[in-house]
Amino acid sequence: MTPDSEIVNNIALVALSVLAAWNARQISMRGKQLATIKDTTDTIHNTTETIHTLSNGRLAAVLTVNLQFARSIAVLTERVASITGEDGDIAAARAANLQVAQQEALLNAHLMAQSQVELARLQKLGE
Repeated sequence: MTPDSEIVNNIALVALSVLAAWNARQISMRGKQLATIKDTTDTIHNTTETIHTLSNGRLAAVLTVNLQFARSIAVLTERVASITGEDGDIAAARAANLQVAQQEALLNAHLMAQSQVELARLQKLGE
């Protein structure tokens, strides 16, 4: 082997070593980037689930208050109707009782939908 070809071979070996080290570093950095992306995605997912749970809980509370308010109005309109006996007051009491039934249906529908969401979430966690 001539001295020139030996120098070329040595330069090639050094270049290959540098490229191998550079590739190893790039792979390591990409692995860290992927881990960071996964952590960020997990955090966003957990935050989204927390917000969803809180907003659904808040909606259930609002629907419960609406139902209680509708029941209070129904009691009052029934009392007025029983005192006056007028057709308008009786109609108002019936309308108030219908509103109670509607508010109960809204609350029950929300609670049913929320329980299905929670069941699906728990099943997913169990997988």
